[in-house]
Amino acid sequence: HVVQPHRAAFEAQDHRFQQLAVHQVEALRVHVQHLERAVGNALVDAALALHLRVVAHAAQQPVGDAGGAPRSRGDFAGAFGFNGHVEDALEIMKGVDAIIHTAARMNYYMTRPEFELANYHLTVAVCEAALRSGARKFVHFSTCDTYGPPHYTPVDENHPQKPINLYAKTKLMGEQAAFRYHKNFGLPLTVIRPTTIYGPRCVYVMGLFLVLPVLLREKGLRKVPVPRNGFTANLVHARDVAGAAVFLMEKDEAIGEAYNISDDSKMESGELIEILLAAVGIESRRVLPVPNSLVATAARVGSHLPRAFFFRITDLLQRRWDEVVLRHQLVPALKPRFDPGFMSFGRGNYDFDNAKIKRLGYKLRYPDFKSGWNEMVRWYMENEWIPKYESLPLN
Repeated sequence: HVVQPHRAAFEAQDHRFQQLAVHQVEALRVHVQHLERAVGNALVDAALALHLRVVAHAAQQPVGDAGGAPRSRGDFAGAFGFNGHVEDALEIMKGVDAIIHTAARMNYYMTRPEFELANYHLTVAVCEAALRSGARKFVHFSTCDTYGPPHYTPVDENHPQKPINLYAKTKLMGEQAAFRYHKNFGLPLTVIRPTTIYGPRCVYVMGLFLVLPVLLREKGLRKVPVPRNGFTANLVHARDVAGAAVFLMEKDEAIGEAYNISDDSKMESGELIEILLAAVGIESRRVLPVPNSLVATAARVGSHLPRAFFFRITDLLQRRWDEVVLRHQLVPALKPRFDPGFMSFGRGNYDFDNAKIKRLGYKLRYPDFKSGWNEMVRWYMENEWIPKYESLPLN
């Protein structure tokens, strides 16, 4: 196979990333090691449910209470680190029929070289290795963030891709590289574009979505005013992202296509905040008249504020969260951050169309955000990532 001309540059990089390779064979019973990311764990579960043999490769981190108890069951061949070299990837992919490539760095505070390495260079390395190994299916994780501020909603897969933050730009670079491997060399590629992901073991986004409501609760607040309306959005549960990836892996008609992965909830920001607060026992009053035009202007201006501004807010959030962790003897897994990239979500309606994958036959496990979120929050409480509170029922 032809090797991309810039291969030498990315082969010289040494960086660990997460990747899932799936090999369909008869059932074997092997030890399951912990994967540190929500989607990684959900992918293993989804593949095992179909009696697939799973070999998972993940960034190395301690397997302690920060990720829940390590599991031991099923047809799982273990989790191992990978340094990003094509030759090492080839060794890993021996005998593998299908690859689900989830490698990415989501944290908005990273530098451009870090984003490019994780989201572009490593994607090229894995595509090259997959092509040489003769894999029959390759599912690549992109993101709905590559669309940028929507021109119309709901956003379907034909919407122009004009990302506005470094994370999304480098994810689009990786997606385009994967499609070049498909077009020029025949890589059997399917791309998925999840919206914002939530679920057990999610850390980065949950640093805001969970930590802020808990901090308000710890301050003694039980009723708060929230926006009456606001921009619309939908999210997706990690188990649906995993389920969709494994589902598409088995569909020949999905080769060469891209699919949005989102739930069926179309929530205004006031409703979303109401659900987040109710899960930790805070009652909301949707009374604040916040015009969308004002939010959009603030988001545009805020994205240009100096990084020191965001660092100070993040430092304050972390110090307050440390107090809660120590007071309640919690697992110190969540890291609250407020980064410049978050400002892009105030630029319009982030409502993504999932009709394309539904037409192919995929059925969502968590079509409704509220029920999925409340189930997830119970997981965080039971595993002592956040304090235990009584939630409030919502109509």
